[in-house]
Amino acid sequence: MIDCYVINLDRSLDRWRHIETDFAGLAVRLIRVSAVDASQKPELWSSGFYRSFWFRVHLGRSATAGELGCYSSHLKVLRMFLDSGAERALICEDDVVPERNLVEILEEVEKYAEYWNLLRLAMCRKRGFHALADLPSGQTLGVNISGFAYAPAYLIDRKGAEFLLKNASRMSLPWDLMVYRGWGGMSEMSLVPGPFQLGETSYETTIVGQKHTPISPFMPTFVAYRLWARARRYTIQWWRLGKLWKKVRNIKE
Repeated sequence: MIDCYVINLDRSLDRWRHIETDFAGLAVRLIRVSAVDASQKPELWSSGFYRSFWFRVHLGRSATAGELGCYSSHLKVLRMFLDSGAERALICEDDVVPERNLVEILEEVEKYAEYWNLLRLAMCRKRGFHALADLPSGQTLGVNISGFAYAPAYLIDRKGAEFLLKNASRMSLPWDLMVYRGWGGMSEMSLVPGPFQLGETSYETTIVGQKHTPISPFMPTFVAYRLWARARRYTIQWWRLGKLWKKVRNIKE
């Protein structure tokens, strides 16, 4: 039985009730993780964890309290997972709904576990997705080259968790963007369609503050970073796809 860590704010009791209902009957061990509420922890802004200058360089704006809390919460879960001694863990935010055949899908992707350290399980866009293997359950395993992919639910192994804790231990991007940027030392794959969907509570955001990018002196650096980040990711993912193509095909055959 795999451990499923669910990030949930203490004040979001309704979301946790939805999680308990939606996961009922699934052979996973639910572990509630009290999310970091950055609006109640002013020390996070000045601790050196939040790299405010580089965040503005990358996005042209400052982070919101919700983004800061979300990033801190995911790092908290990765540490908990590594302390557990388990080989893999399922990490979710509290606004996702699992498919009823989730456990079956997780068993099927185990066959390909040596080829990924982080497997995206939700909101993986078909645009820019390159299929490598069709699973019996109906999902397709592959690599996202382009097309932004969020991280509300993912499967991660120890190498992936150790890599992120080492290389993404300080915040200069929101969590989704940091994981998405493309990493040469951590293999990332996706499932399409993902076995998790966003639930009704996802529209009732717990993110504190506005996320629009205002006109600022950092706009030129924001544009330059976006171009650089895309070029980096596309290069890494094309390279990864080339390496995986024959290996995964051999397993299929």
